[in-house]
Amino acid sequence: MPEIIAVFDLDRTLLKENSTQLFGAHFFKKGSVGLIDYLVAYLLYCCYLLRAISLKTLIEKATNRFFKGKNLDELKALSNEYWASKCTAEGLWNPTVLWHWKDLSQRSACLGIMTSAPSFIVDPIARHLKADFVLSTQFKTTPQNADDLRHILALEAAVTGESKKAYLEKVKKKYHGAQIFGFGDSLDDWPFLSICQKIFLVKPSRSLLQRARKHINSHDQVSVHVL
Repeated sequence: MPEIIAVFDLDRTLLKENSTQLFGAHFFKKGSVGLIDYLVAYLLYCCYLLRAISLKTLIEKATNRFFKGKNLDELKALSNEYWASKCTAEGLWNPTVLWHWKDLSQRSACLGIMTSAPSFIVDPIARHLKADFVLSTQFKTTPQNADDLRHILALEAAVTGESKKAYLEKVKKKYHGAQIFGFGDSLDDWPFLSICQKIFLVKPSRSLLQRARKHINSHDQVSVHVL
């Protein structure tokens, strides 16, 4: 049984940028989505950064604009092709966080990724890093037809801060007694970070840093590290 469970947010934590934005730009360049839908999705993301809409609202609306009706298997193939070259390119990874991932891997920690990004985007990245577990946004699809095609209908379950926390609680029970390390960059990560013994904040906002400092004042066994 591992002594350490390390959980990493993906976007702007392990990666310098947002994985869905990166893939979305590639998707747009391939001609798979129109300019209006691409611009609306970008504006939705800006609204989220300004805290004008919630993470769940962003995921739901962006999914309808970008992926609804698309062939899920074709998306997976396109994503696999994109990340196969992207994962080895310079400038993708946050070097400090990636160092921690590799260091913890050498220490035989159980390593996981929890992110709101779609599963077909996250899975190739998780395979590249050899993650032990992954939590990502899932989709409902049409039944496979005669040509074995499945098309996206809607969200199955959007991953938010609270669902990350609930998932991590299950992991903690499975590996009872292991020390929990958490890596995140935003207030949306705080629910799961709040149940970790070692909290690593990646370029945190002032509000997230204040939340973490207040938390450790009442939790003697918890430490916070700013990356």
